[in-house]
Amino acid sequence: MKKESTRQFGFFAIGIAAMFIGGFLMLVVFGATSYQRTVDLQDENYHTREVLSYLATSLKADQATQVYEEEIDGRQVLVIHAGDTGYANRIYVNDGNLVEDFGKIGSHLDPENASVITVNERFEIRHVNNLLVISTDEGDVKVNVRNDEVNAHE
Repeated sequence: MKKESTRQFGFFAIGIAAMFIGGFLMLVVFGATSYQRTVDLQDENYHTREVLSYLATSLKADQATQVYEEEIDGRQVLVIHAGDTGYANRIYVNDGNLVEDFGKIGSHLDPENASVITVNERFEIRHVNNLLVISTDEGDVKVNVRNDEVNAHE
């Protein structure tokens, strides 16, 4: 009888240990999944803020003397003059990417050599009083600009 009770106690102890190990493994998997979701959301939020901040910084750069929207080569382009140099940063969508190139004012776009800012399909520019609103897939950026910065390009 004593041997039978020892054997039952052994099975009971193994069962309890297996339950603790199983519970621990489930807790680890749940924690890792939750952590991965949190990191993914933080990365997405960081990327959104990064793109919108880049656009706002480009518009407010010290050398940006004139900012306007223009259609170049059939694309809607945000043109940001670089001082009185005769050159400008041009931001536009090319093949599903928001890109920026630097070229002579009035020249054709150079999408092959443009820098990719982000993957993006939507790029809209609106003027509301002295507020320039740029809409992208990442969201909207609103920049309060001086009267002499936003000009209708002639």
